[in-house]
Amino acid sequence: MKLQRLGGYAVFASMIAFIACAKVSSTAHIEPITMAALSSARNKLNLSALLFLISMVLMLVTFVALHERMRADAPWLTRLMLIAVSAATSLAIVGSAVYFGYFDTISLQDVSAFRACIAVFQGLYIVLNRAFGLAFLFMGCAVLKTRAFSRLAGGINLLAGIVWIPNHFVAQFGFSFLGPILYALSGIGIIWIAIEMIRQKQFQPESKIMAASK
Repeated sequence: MKLQRLGGYAVFASMIAFIACAKVSSTAHIEPITMAALSSARNKLNLSALLFLISMVLMLVTFVALHERMRADAPWLTRLMLIAVSAATSLAIVGSAVYFGYFDTISLQDVSAFRACIAVFQGLYIVLNRAFGLAFLFMGCAVLKTRAFSRLAGGINLLAGIVWIPNHFVAQFGFSFLGPILYALSGIGIIWIAIEMIRQKQFQPESKIMAASK
């Protein structure tokens, strides 16, 4: 039960870190990209990358707790969920390392190197989002199967995963409205799950429901 509560609190800590990351990023003015702008924004960009990494690691803690809660009744779904979120976290580590690695060599005075750094990070971020979308999709399916949490919360997280996976692709065709829908669905879904984890609210597992019906 301690792991369940830890996973619930980790959701809120992760969201705070992500919001702080977005806030710090928005104050790092690097347009136009010049060495002077990069030098002045160096600390903010590094802090932003660190906060993003912390947010992802905290979310991994939550999914580990979810795996522990539902693995008995949905072993394959929870395993796939954990693989997906682990892949997303690994990509976040690599992406943050790209940022930190660039600023270790900032003395090279090469703006084009930063553009290459941004391109690599954006590519990693796109793949990261796909993996995170899969994690939400598998998590939603596991909740619906096991009934370990509210089925409505499971449905919301499943829908968030479905929207998350093609979000970047369809945004290239002008369907940017999916972004706010995605953040709303995933935010509501994961907070709902977090509250139930903290309250340690128990729903009747699917295995017990089937056993009682026999």
